[in-house]
Amino acid sequence: MKFKGEAFVFISATGFALMPVFAKLAYKLGVNVSTVLFFRFLIAISIIWAYIFIKRIDFRIKLRQAFILMILGSVLYAGSSISIFSSYKFISAGFSEVLLFTYPAMVLIVSVIFLKEKIEVNKVYAVVLSIMGTVLVAYTPGQIINFKGIAFALLGALFYAIYVIVIGHGKFEGVSPVVMSGYVIFFAFVTFTIFAFLEGGITVNFNVNAWICITLMALFSTSIAIFAFCFGAKTIGSSAAAIISGVEPVEAIVFGYIFLKESLNPIMVIGALIVVMAIVSIYIFEPYEKVNVNI
Repeated sequence: MKFKGEAFVFISATGFALMPVFAKLAYKLGVNVSTVLFFRFLIAISIIWAYIFIKRIDFRIKLRQAFILMILGSVLYAGSSISIFSSYKFISAGFSEVLLFTYPAMVLIVSVIFLKEKIEVNKVYAVVLSIMGTVLVAYTPGQIINFKGIAFALLGALFYAIYVIVIGHGKFEGVSPVVMSGYVIFFAFVTFTIFAFLEGGITVNFNVNAWICITLMALFSTSIAIFAFCFGAKTIGSSAAAIISGVEPVEAIVFGYIFLKESLNPIMVIGALIVVMAIVSIYIFEPYEKVNVNI
């Protein structure tokens, strides 16, 4: 099938773009953040590790790799997920996704400041575009400006930016992306379990519709989305996959309008597209072959 890799990545982006919709619907049905994350990842790790065992994929890793994956999952991935899912309570799905997709610009900023990478024109261009696009989305007529929600989303983007940097320097040659995903999600699940009990425990007394939202999130917006991205990136390369994944914030805005009755107008779409342009400008001029686990 022609464009098979591109199709997989697009399916992945669509799954992730639907995630805030499922989360917000679950919140409206009385489910809290910690419970949503707990069951999302409980279902997801069951599916991913079942796949690993059924396919007999070698999941052995070195001690150093295990330690790095533990930090990636329990601190960075979990921190990003908790922050982003908390932001859904205060701002629109599309706005949250646009803020999350400032993470490539954050990767560049952190890399220049702390890793002493040289400043390049396309990197500065990408950062400026990200800021411009985010401001356009934020100040769209009808947009809800909640600084707590904005702070949570930007914190989630920062956690994810650091996650991407660590992945890039983690020396995971020979480790299957699916296995990496399995370990990261497992360690993140441990953190979510602790987080849930610190918040008062897991609640299960919600209706069938809430369970449907959580299950769809775990299946389509987590397990299938991760598998699709891994397989797509393996086919077309992670740089091309990252560019195609840039449609995610635009899709999130559209899905928020369709399913949550959130605001949608040309200015917001233009702002999201500018953020996508920033992502494209990064990867099109600086390709690399690392496969990252999305949120």
